[in-house]
Amino acid sequence: MSKTGDAGLTSLCGGVRVRKNHPRICALAALDELSCALGMARALLSRAGRRGVASKILRAQEDIIILCGHIAGKSAPAELERRLARLEAELAASGPAKPGFVIAGRTPEEAALHCARAKCRTAETLLCALRAGGPAGKYINRLSLYLFRLAGD
Repeated sequence: MSKTGDAGLTSLCGGVRVRKNHPRICALAALDELSCALGMARALLSRAGRRGVASKILRAQEDIIILCGHIAGKSAPAELERRLARLEAELAASGPAKPGFVIAGRTPEEAALHCARAKCRTAETLLCALRAGGPAGKYINRLSLYLFRLAGD
């Protein structure tokens, strides 16, 4: 335990100290929540025998780690662009989006995917507040749609 955050400060990459309510820290916290929600969905999908979808969720969690590094100050735009291109290709292969709103809860797996999708939308709003457009903003936007489609399968 470092105990360096007791005064309400934390470190970004490069040792820059910021308040724990700094917009970048808030965005990182939302991305952490998203990754945890994805982990719950992945565990439920694995138990339900949907290992193919579970592996896609694991890949998204790995992408979020890269995205967090980028937001924390470790530049990785080329890597984010590559991951964004892969996600967009998977979206294109999944066909057109179904219009409308949904009431989540048909199955625990579907509900978990929608919870993750909602966390994704929260993270997206915080990234927009940071003006973190480019591949970071695009990736999180596409991931929300991707999770919506996975939940509908």
